[in-house]
Amino acid sequence: MSRGESSIKTVRSHLAKGEWEQAIAKCQQEISLDPNAVEFYLYLAKAYALKGNITSAISSYQKTLGTTVEQSEVYGELGLLWSKQKNFEQAVWHYQQALALRPDWAELQYNLAVVLHQMNDWNGAIIAYNQAIEIKPDYGAAYFNLGVLYDQKGELEIAIASYEQVIVVQPNFVRAYSNLGSTYA
Repeated sequence: MSRGESSIKTVRSHLAKGEWEQAIAKCQQEISLDPNAVEFYLYLAKAYALKGNITSAISSYQKTLGTTVEQSEVYGELGLLWSKQKNFEQAVWHYQQALALRPDWAELQYNLAVVLHQMNDWNGAIIAYNQAIEIKPDYGAAYFNLGVLYDQKGELEIAIASYEQVIVVQPNFVRAYSNLGSTYA
């Protein structure tokens, strides 16, 4: 096992144990020895994110852009981090970059839809929720949020149909029953 592989194993072990500081220190040590060791920036970003240091996580992920690292994953993680920072424009842009590279990623379509919904871009959110459902037809959360959105728009028949579809694909989704009852009321 090479030094790099051994160090990655050590970092993974620290992350698995919730030892964020140790993972961060090991990544920083490896990066100081080889600034081109991009895989350590990924682990560093993950450790910072898990520790709650979103700004440092974003900075670490950004250092992997344009490298051999899977770019759709990096853009997806950056979208998630920007949305946690409530910087929705940045989140949307990064999600769109990830989806341009990997358009069949249902969860990312869903995340994009959630951010667009929070920005009150209801038409954009509807498109993204529907794209997530097209990729993953049993995506209960996407149907549910679509129902919520149509409920907010006052389009109750479509909201009801969305909640009913949640129940078809996920019969134990309790909030769907609750929202369906409230929408009928």
